[in-house]
This record gives sequence, structure tokens and C-alpha cells, in this order.
Amino acid sequence: MFRYIVSFVIILLIIYFIFSPYCSNKEDNIMVNKWKGGIIKKYGTYKTEDGKIIIIVSEEPKGILKYVVKDSNDITLFSSSYDRYEEISVYHRWRLYWDNTDGYLWVCSSDRGDFIWTKRNGEQYQVRAIEDGSEYAKIIPESLVRELSNHSQKRYNAQKKKN
Repeated sequence: MFRYIVSFVIILLIIYFIFSPYCSNKEDNIMVNKWKGGIIKKYGTYKTEDGKIIIIVSEEPKGILKYVVKDSNDITLFSSSYDRYEEISVYHRWRLYWDNTDGYLWVCSSDRGDFIWTKRNGEQYQVRAIEDGSEYAKIIPESLVRELSNHSQKRYNAQKKKN
């Protein structure tokens, strides 16, 4: 009987080691160095070309999108856990977009709406909802708009035409 149990355990271990690489999420957690900014739609660590900004995107706790934006000294500038929109579901469509020129982080979520992190006059970053008619609705990056739902694309394209 003992021999059968040992054999069964060995077979289970062999099966586990054969199939475990196919079940891992390593492919979804990427590291991007010298990143020029722009769209983020996968978990990972994104470091800008100049090394001044690092954005870490993950799922934590389960089902919730977490992002942390740090400077080159590893100081957290802001994160999803500090804002009022913190519970973005990873099961809905979400996109982040880092604007390297202005230092904005655009956050678009089909379940929580769209908002932007901005820094003005050397102050701390602040989060603002992107509402119809706002200055941000008119300047949302085109490459980000193309990543959104058809409804959101029509909404933002209409905003830009009003500009």
C-alpha cells in the first residue's frame, strides 16, 4: 500500500512540473526599461527613458488593480491606494497612460470611469475625474482613446470636436 501512495505522489509531482509553466502569470508581469511613456495595459514595472518615473502595476488584492508611481529615489508620488477611485476591477476594461511631457497619469476604467493624476505648480499630485466639457476631456491622448470602448471613443471624439 505504501508503495502505491509513493508512486501516486511521484506521478502527481511529475504532472505538476510538466504543466506548471503553462499556468504561471510571469508573461503578464513585465519589466520595461527606457520606456517612452504611453499605454499601459499589462501588469509590470515601467521605467521611463530618463529614469525619473517608475510605475508598478499589479493585481492586489485579488481582482483589484493596483498602481504605484514612484520617483527615481523610490519615493511614492501617488498610488491607487491613496485615491477615492481605488477599487478598479481587473475584470473590466482598464488602461493607464503616462504622459511623459506633462507628467500626467491617465486612468481609464469601464467600471469606475476615467480620471487623471496631475501636478500643478510644484504641488503634490491630485486626482480629478474627467468630466464632459472639462479641459482634460478635450486633451485626452488619441492613442488612449483608441484603446477605450466604442462608447468612450465617441464621447471623447465629440469633446475634441467642441474644442
